[in-house]
Amino acid sequence: SPKVKTFAGGRMRSIWLRIGVTCVVTAILFFTTKAVYDSNRKSVAGRVLIYEVTIDLIKQRPFFGYGWQSFGKIYNLHQSNYIRTHDISMDKTLLASDSYYAFNEFLQAQTELGFIGLVLLLLLVGCILKTLVRDKLDVFEVAAAGSLISIIFCAFSSYPFHTTSILINAV
Repeated sequence: SPKVKTFAGGRMRSIWLRIGVTCVVTAILFFTTKAVYDSNRKSVAGRVLIYEVTIDLIKQRPFFGYGWQSFGKIYNLHQSNYIRTHDISMDKTLLASDSYYAFNEFLQAQTELGFIGLVLLLLLVGCILKTLVRDKLDVFEVAAAGSLISIIFCAFSSYPFHTTSILINAV
């Protein structure tokens, strides 16, 4: 019947549109990430070292962590021990410096608060995102949702939860 063909055809166009948009967004993200990496390889390598040392810290106290706001105190001591006990290249060693943030809020949360703290943080983020996913949002709610999503996205490679101005805007 004509109605079935129209419905199926409309649905297929919608699926192809979603696939096309997903491919374009993926390509943009890939090339943007590559451009940022190529422009600042030392910074990326330095963060990778921070992530490696942080993961090593997490392995030692995975469930309860080291305590609230303890990252800056414990990280630098552990970094020197990590470099001394692991086969680290001289180039990578030169990137080591005093770090007070993990440059990943979720890794830092697990380091300081353990698995339990990380789960609580993820539940909080999930609850915030769930309240923003409704059928009808006004312009301000869409803007707020976009802001919060960008802050959460930024949390994977920076420390927005430790920046007062960002926290004020998030509230």
